[in-house]
Parts: sequence; C-alpha cells; structure tokens
Amino acid sequence: MAAAAAIAEVTLYNVYETLTKINEDGSVSPLLAESWQASPDLKTYTFKLRKGVKFHDGSSLDAHDVAVSWRRIVHPPAGVSSAREAVYEMVEKIEDPDDETVVFKLKFATLSFLPALADPWSFIYSRQVLEKDQHFYEKNIMGSGPFKLSAYET
Repeated sequence: MAAAAAIAEVTLYNVYETLTKINEDGSVSPLLAESWQASPDLKTYTFKLRKGVKFHDGSSLDAHDVAVSWRRIVHPPAGVSSAREAVYEMVEKIEDPDDETVVFKLKFATLSFLPALADPWSFIYSRQVLEKDQHFYEKNIMGSGPFKLSAYET
C-alpha cells in the first residue's frame, strides 16, 4: 500500500502544481509562487504568483483560484471534507487582494508552514469549475502541472 501511495503522489505532483516545492537538499523554493515575503513575526505570508500559468483546459490560474482551493483545504464548506484540514490548523485566514497575490494569515508562527504548502495532495483547482461542481475533484483531474492525463480509469 505504501508503494501505491508513493506512486500516486509522484504522479499527482506532476499533474498539479503547489505554491512551493521541497528541493533535494530539503530547502523550500517557489513553484506556482514567483516569490513570497514573510512578516517579521512569521504570521503573515504574502505570495506573488507566476504569470501565465494555465490549467489543462486552457483557463488561466490566478490568486483567486489558489485562495478558493486553499480555503477548501483549511476551512472546508458544508458538504465538503478535507483530509488535510488538521495539518493546516495554523492557518487563520486566506486573502486574495488581486489576481497575482495570495496572503496567508497564521494563528501562530511555525517553521512547518512553507514546506506544508508543497504537499502534493493540496491541489489547486479552478474556482470556476468548483463553483459549478463542489465535488468536481472527486471524479476529475485538471491541474496546471507539466503533465496532463490522457485517460483516467478507476
């Protein structure tokens, strides 16, 4: 079972992109994010996103998609479950003041926050798709990563 989970994780990491990535040396660097700044108290992180990122359907990925997706992970709406909700208990609020900026406000500072954003199971979805179908992700795969699935069979 562990091998199957590892294969799924590697596969999905190439289909979906995350805000950050963990490098071979253990350092954290931007992925969907172009850059980020942390407040001196490490309780506010402001991310600037890369420009020109597209979902596999050709639609643009922006800060509003990131914020909607992360709000679902951290504070899922009624009828939606999040297996990662407890992992992100440090997150108090997620803001998207413009198309290129996402701001995470934390309840407490923690060094695990930036690496946690690289979790390949924390998918970024199109907000338009989620507005049409809150459970789209349960039977569909549409990310922004370098690889697109040509078929999906359960």
